[in-house]
Amino acid sequence: MKLDLKDIDWQGLLRKMTDPKSTGDLNVFLEKLPYNAGQTVLVAAGIAWAMAAALGLFTTLQTSQMTELRAKLKETESLKPNVPMIKDVAVSKNELEPFVKKTKDVYKGLDIRQNGSSILITSKTTANFA
Repeated sequence: MKLDLKDIDWQGLLRKMTDPKSTGDLNVFLEKLPYNAGQTVLVAAGIAWAMAAALGLFTTLQTSQMTELRAKLKETESLKPNVPMIKDVAVSKNELEPFVKKTKDVYKGLDIRQNGSSILITSKTTANFA
């Protein structure tokens, strides 16, 4: 005999589960459980439930500690200043020429020259660097 989900009377099953007498049936079942099942089975079930409860408690505590740790981490990250990073990147001579020409026009008191792939900036007085 093959069990098919279409053969199950879902309305009847739902009606039995929501019947006010169903809680009484559950109570009778639980009261007769020690007589129907052996004491060893009940002890094993109790140990299993105790282990599940201990695992649930441990998980709850670890989740709580993890949440607090995450909040502290976010607070610490928000206090950390943004520090710019300086990178030394080689620049070709062709890219420097337009920059040197434009910079000479802006800073008239400084002597700006291109020396290969580097820029030399000099002045007669340090007041021109302001």
